[in-house]
Amino acid sequence: MDKDEFDRLSPEERKAHLERVERIIMAPGHWPDVNSLQLGLLLRAGGDVPVPPDEIMLSMQNWFGINPQELADICKPMIEKEWLSVDAEGAFHTTPLGREVLDMHKSPLTKAVMWSIRSGLTNMEEKNEDGDP
Repeated sequence: MDKDEFDRLSPEERKAHLERVERIIMAPGHWPDVNSLQLGLLLRAGGDVPVPPDEIMLSMQNWFGINPQELADICKPMIEKEWLSVDAEGAFHTTPLGREVLDMHKSPLTKAVMWSIRSGLTNMEEKNEDGDP
């Protein structure tokens, strides 16, 4: 379900959808199994406007070096899980459920990136102290 579809739901339908979403992704101790390619795709398609497939492909090629078949293989299960939607023109958009999945992983992902940067800086400082270029 995309954002427009969600917005057209009645208050009761929205509540039912959000309860279903909560059961899927907010169960105690349960986080959806998401890889970096999926997070990248959710992030790239997560804006206010659906993203054309050629722009998605270009971004995913630049970020991850994948080919069109690999992108299709990543998209299919995400569409089935209702994390990603594709409109009539083939443009991609992260669904409200996909946004929930992305939000759940942002904090741990940010911490991992910061740890990686910090480790890299520490290694560079150690090399400089040892007189290494």
